[in-house]
Amino acid sequence: MPMLGTLATGIRARYNDGKINSASFIVDIEAPQATGKSFVDDEFALLMDPIIKQDEVEWQKEIAYSLAKKNGKEVENPCSQIRILEPNIGVSAFLERALYAKGKHLFTYAPEIETVLKNNKGGAWTEKNDLFRLAYDNKPWGQHRISKDSFSGKVTLYYNMVMCGTPNKCRAFFADAESGLVSRVTPVVLPDMVGAKMPKFKPWTKDEEERVKRQCLCLMDEEGEVDLPLINKALEDWDEEKRQEYLQTLRYSLDVFRRRAALNGFRAGMIAYLLEGRQETERAIKFARWYAERCLHYQLQLYGDKIDTLHNGALSTQAAKGNIRYLDALPKEFTKEDLVALRLANNESPVVKTITWRWVKEGKIEKIDTNLWRKIG
Repeated sequence: MPMLGTLATGIRARYNDGKINSASFIVDIEAPQATGKSFVDDEFALLMDPIIKQDEVEWQKEIAYSLAKKNGKEVENPCSQIRILEPNIGVSAFLERALYAKGKHLFTYAPEIETVLKNNKGGAWTEKNDLFRLAYDNKPWGQHRISKDSFSGKVTLYYNMVMCGTPNKCRAFFADAESGLVSRVTPVVLPDMVGAKMPKFKPWTKDEEERVKRQCLCLMDEEGEVDLPLINKALEDWDEEKRQEYLQTLRYSLDVFRRRAALNGFRAGMIAYLLEGRQETERAIKFARWYAERCLHYQLQLYGDKIDTLHNGALSTQAAKGNIRYLDALPKEFTKEDLVALRLANNESPVVKTITWRWVKEGKIEKIDTNLWRKIG
């Protein structure tokens, strides 16, 4: 998706929330070492071929400019539109490339996430982390000149990224579960290859390669805002299903992740719509829903427990102290309706499942029937 989104950089679509979106993605492919992550190399070479060739021309301009400057010549900066960035690029160089791209998506492929991780330490990591989040949201970002060698400017970010790494390195990269980056990323966990035979990758035929390349060139020609009412409706329904699931389970991470998983599904639907000849076909709609579902599945699998633990820890030090007054006001034996009535009388939420669960866990009450609890002590 990040590669196709970079090709289709000229397309925009309005999501259910009313905001205009581009096809911007951050994808993290996770698997132990020597388990087949390198398949992305071939996809990168094939799908990004048009931009790779454009970049080669722009690099020649850049090199000629650098050599002329080195030799003391007064030459005009060609402002080379190089769109494929190295994983270890610095923030100043990133800003310069984004300005020269003039609203087109930049792209990074990191075969090893550790390369990005090593480059993002201390203050640089904080700034790079902000940069990734702002790029996903297509928001402005910039910096002031702090030295004669630094770059100054401000630009709206359009950026796509694919990273591959082992589980431990990916956990290190996304260590801060509350930074907002984990809810924006689309994680992908490759199937377990322990004890499996060596994978054999089927090569593309010439006809397949030519067909893919023609489609890539078509994506690069796409421009303008498209209207996607059917895909929007499908994602709205999917999001409502997950909201209802949250109300049943009260799993906080599900409520956090469902929103951006739906947005990721919508952006994937933008690409599917273009590949289907600018039609909201049943296949395009199903793909958008499928993408949202898989995104949410892996987000919960990898980061859900950590998000829940952080949230429950915050509640235990804040909300739990406030809720204890309700326990004091309840009779020795009480029902859910008794607790709900007390909370409503104080203009608070009628949702009480987490409260009773926590009181049981803390040994303050015990459940004695389907809808009946008894205070202990």
